[in-house]
Amino acid sequence: MEDFKKLSFRRQLKAVTKAISAMDLEASSIKLFLELYDPGKDPDSLAKHHRALKASNLLDVISTNLGAKEAPAMFLIFSRILALVDGYEEDLFAADVVDVTFDIMQQHPGNPVVQISGLKLLSNLSQDEAVREAIGFEEEIIEHVSNTMELFPIETELVTSACLFFSNLSVDCVENKQSIGLSATPMLISSIRLNIDDPLVCQAALLMLKNQCTGSMTELINDMVDTGVIGVLSLVLESYKSDVDMISLAVDCAFLFELPFGHLCYLVTDVPPQPNSPPDNVFNLDLGDRGQRPEAASVAARLTPERMGL
Repeated sequence: MEDFKKLSFRRQLKAVTKAISAMDLEASSIKLFLELYDPGKDPDSLAKHHRALKASNLLDVISTNLGAKEAPAMFLIFSRILALVDGYEEDLFAADVVDVTFDIMQQHPGNPVVQISGLKLLSNLSQDEAVREAIGFEEEIIEHVSNTMELFPIETELVTSACLFFSNLSVDCVENKQSIGLSATPMLISSIRLNIDDPLVCQAALLMLKNQCTGSMTELINDMVDTGVIGVLSLVLESYKSDVDMISLAVDCAFLFELPFGHLCYLVTDVPPQPNSPPDNVFNLDLGDRGQRPEAASVAARLTPERMGL
């Protein structure tokens, strides 16, 4: 490890590229590279070497060999490396990395490790606007991920990865929101209920719901409400009363779901709706004591199934 760390980044890249070209999965250079640039330790570890990475042919070699017959073992290693990289999403998409990744995920539907690796890679690529729009047109991918969530509902890392993928896919893309909509939401609701004690699952799921509903049409939100999502928000709020970040995210989701139906004012301000009042009297949060938003914990206490008409 120490010897590898002493090498310059360019020499490290050269060693890893050589091992991948030779299909040497046991090469120490690959293992050390993944350990050294683990985003869990330093999210910007590879970003610091952007120019050197761009000048190397590492990504080209990986893209060329991603679908090798040695998959899924080879795929698991390659996808981990690609999931570390930011700023090359369109290049990787042009190299058919998305298609190859999805093909391997389809070939191994019962292997949760393959599915997790694929989802992390797709999630990373879908941070790019052009890539996520292109992925959104592939309805088979969305259907596959939804089915995978149903197949492994208590594989928390898989469910979290799927939620983050859908969350990225929903950013500023109405078409993707609609494609994901009813396909993924029922699985999401079930996953939250089954993994309510896992904060990472709940946080990823709420983020997905928030991105799904931000800017969505009322019809889509109405359909999602019918899946029981409001009841799940209440369950999350009840389970995480002392987690301010979780409560804030859940309340934001409740705001988006309730706003089209006129119920939010009652939940947030504890004042009955005023149908004949100008909008500012109901929704402006800067109107003194009457319009101030209460603390998140206070909202959580009032956001119960009974108060929500469930």
